[in-house]
Amino acid sequence: MPYKTVSRGPSLSMFIVCVIPLAILVLPRVVAADDFSDKIQRLVEKFGDRKQKAREFALNSFDKAQTQVTRSRMPDTDRVEAAMRVVRAKADFELTGNFPEDGSMASIQYAYFRQLHLAYTPIQSLIGKEISSASRSGAIAKARSLMIQRASLERDLLGIEAFGDKLAFKGTKALSSGKTMPLNLYLRDISDSGTFNGNVDDNPGVMGHWRYEVRGKREGLMLSFAMTKSLRGKFSSVRAEGFLLGDFLVAQFIEAVGTKRPGASYVVLKRQ
Repeated sequence: MPYKTVSRGPSLSMFIVCVIPLAILVLPRVVAADDFSDKIQRLVEKFGDRKQKAREFALNSFDKAQTQVTRSRMPDTDRVEAAMRVVRAKADFELTGNFPEDGSMASIQYAYFRQLHLAYTPIQSLIGKEISSASRSGAIAKARSLMIQRASLERDLLGIEAFGDKLAFKGTKALSSGKTMPLNLYLRDISDSGTFNGNVDDNPGVMGHWRYEVRGKREGLMLSFAMTKSLRGKFSSVRAEGFLLGDFLVAQFIEAVGTKRPGASYVVLKRQ
């Protein structure tokens, strides 16, 4: 397919020119040219508008982060370096649509992905209702075709490639203290509906690192899960909610150790 709407920083005009023909060409093969395909086409256009607004929001967030660093009380050398990191991150995002993989801009990335999730939700909901209706009426072939079309839209609008039965993510967890550590997420038993089981390795590479099992679900960009069993370590509960765009998953983890008050951290992971 000669186009991808999650390419590195496309213009809105290019987005509409490339995506709308996709909807026109693909949808009639799935269902008749009816009200459903018209609704999808209109929602794709709205998604393009909202994606542009989300991009502008992210750029403004970089500016606010730079101002905050400039006004901070950290030593001059550290302040200059921190400000330059923000400048470089903004320039890279503006040019390519990418964020740093080290989690240094995770809060901005999380907010940006969340806005794209909200922009995509109407498309996701409409197709989901159509799949449910086809399944209830026994139109299994139609339901399967709609699932294929849903995966095609996720790939072309969001850059999300189809999941197999297993999937691995590796990346960085950034604590509120500023400390970072590696974190790996492995998914398995991934169903057509998006449910999965998996496990997390927290700070792998360190002897006796913490490990736990999870269960969750993916819906469009959103991926959420909770700890079901601790295999090693002292977590009493872990909940995570994140958003998947292209090969990257950015999530907020809420973790509790024993009876201590839960703490929050951001995790930036890359699909392996």
